[in-house]
Amino acid sequence: NKVCVLKTYHFLFDNMLLVRLLRKFYITLNFRQWKEIGLNKQFYKYTYYSMLKSIYDDTKQRGIKLIYVFEPCYNEDPKAQLFCKKFSEEELYNQIEKGSKYGCSRWDMYYGVLYRKIEQLKERYPGVMILDPIEAMIKAEDKDPNEKIFFDDVHLMPAGNKFFGQLMADDLLKNHMIPSAKK
Repeated sequence: NKVCVLKTYHFLFDNMLLVRLLRKFYITLNFRQWKEIGLNKQFYKYTYYSMLKSIYDDTKQRGIKLIYVFEPCYNEDPKAQLFCKKFSEEELYNQIEKGSKYGCSRWDMYYGVLYRKIEQLKERYPGVMILDPIEAMIKAEDKDPNEKIFFDDVHLMPAGNKFFGQLMADDLLKNHMIPSAKK
C-alpha cells in the first residue's frame, strides 16, 4: 500500500497540469449537473439546518462546545467573493437560480447559503461558535505575493496552514476554549 501511495504521489506531482485539467473538467461537469438538476431548496432550507441542529444537540448533550469553522477558500475574484458573502439567504437563492450579476461563483453562492444556515443556528443557540477565516486569509494572500497562502482555491500552502492554525488558536484563546499560557 505504501508503494502504491508513493507512486500515486509521484504521478500527481509529475503531472500537476494534468491533475489541474482533470479537476477543471470535473468541476465543469458538476456545475452542468447542478444547472440541469436545479436548486434543491428543500435540502438547503430545511434538511441542512436539521443536520446542523442535530450536531448541536448531540454536542450539547455530551458537554462539548461546538465550533463551526468556515472553509477557507480563495476564488478567482476575491473581491466578488467577499461581496457575495454579504447576501441574505433569499438573495443567494435568487443568484443561484438566475445567475449572479455580481460576479459570484457558484461555490460562493452555495457556500453562502450553507453559512447562513450556520449563522441561523448561532442566532438561536448563542453557545454555538463560528470561526470565519475567509476574509483574513484572502487579505493575507493578497498582502505578500512571495508568501502564498493558497495552493489553489481551497488547498493551503505551508504558510497558509500556519496562518489558518494561528487564526484557530487565537479564536480558541479569545473564547476561552483553551487555557492561556500566560500566567
